[in-house]
Amino acid sequence: YYPGTCYCGWGQMLPAYFDTRVAVSNHSHSGLTTDSFRKEGHYAVISQYSKPGDYVFFQFGHNDQKLPGLQAKGGYRANLQRYIKENQAKGVYPVLVTPIARNTWRLRDQTYLDLLEEFADVCLELGAQYGIPVLDLHAHSKKYVLEKGLQDAKPVFFPGDYTHTNDFGAYKMAGYVAQEIREKCKGHSERAYAYLAECVTDGFGAWEPVGQINVPKKPEIYKDIPDPAGDQVLLSEAEQLERVVRLCLKEELL
Repeated sequence: YYPGTCYCGWGQMLPAYFDTRVAVSNHSHSGLTTDSFRKEGHYAVISQYSKPGDYVFFQFGHNDQKLPGLQAKGGYRANLQRYIKENQAKGVYPVLVTPIARNTWRLRDQTYLDLLEEFADVCLELGAQYGIPVLDLHAHSKKYVLEKGLQDAKPVFFPGDYTHTNDFGAYKMAGYVAQEIREKCKGHSERAYAYLAECVTDGFGAWEPVGQINVPKKPEIYKDIPDPAGDQVLLSEAEQLERVVRLCLKEELL
């Protein structure tokens, strides 16, 4: 088991920060947008099984960003509004989570390049509009990346990737989400949100990567056995993002 080289999202680690009064059902998928999550049928599963009194956490932005029709003030905002209204109508409590900050830096002057600030701001605006909690994971993760810098922040991301966290990073991000639940839901006028804050724990303690994270090499005894995925790129977002950023922002990324 190599926790530094496993793709993992904070939703998978969130159960570590709740007591036994809360069960987490994680329906997140890599590569989806506020639009494709619905069109591909993933949201239908949530709609079918969620019931009054449940909570649904929504976090998007990384992939919406790449499509002209899903920019922050456009389709992204409209789609989030629709999710909020639909869940409130059936007695389910929506919660918005701002997108994790990427570990992206300008090559020219080595300053941080925040690609998702506008998407995070839209979440905050919608939270105020509909009176629902917004867990500002973007602010926490950005602060972490800025404090660590490009190189020292890399160990919480999959090697060679600046968006997808590994197990270490997912646990850290889930901790930020738990902290935000405590701060944003405690004392909320809606008792259900306040109750959620009461169920948060401190997790299992600190879990930090040590040293450089490298993808393990295949053992020699298995050298003639082909990899199940072959040459398929399972998560090619990093390459796509670099192209999009260069075209749209005319910036070079490290």
